[in-house]
Amino acid sequence: EYPGAHFIVVADTALRILDPKFYTGNLPEDALSLLDACGTRFYVFARQVEDRLITCADLPVPTPFRHLFAPLPGRWNISSTAIREARVA
Repeated sequence: EYPGAHFIVVADTALRILDPKFYTGNLPEDALSLLDACGTRFYVFARQVEDRLITCADLPVPTPFRHLFAPLPGRWNISSTAIREARVA
């Protein structure tokens, strides 16, 4: 519905976008192909997950779709859960 949409995500969210357990068939490759055709791009902040810093370079993106994911400088260490909790308080 939003051709050409660009998304800013953190690396652990990008990992979930790429996780095959959320898809059936030949996905996420089919989904990435559709997103590519729509002009969608993902800009990825690094994220500390437990004892490991995950960056855009660590993502298991199939080679034909690497151009869909671009690194952003720096890292984002605040979780969306923490942001929601702060808004309620």
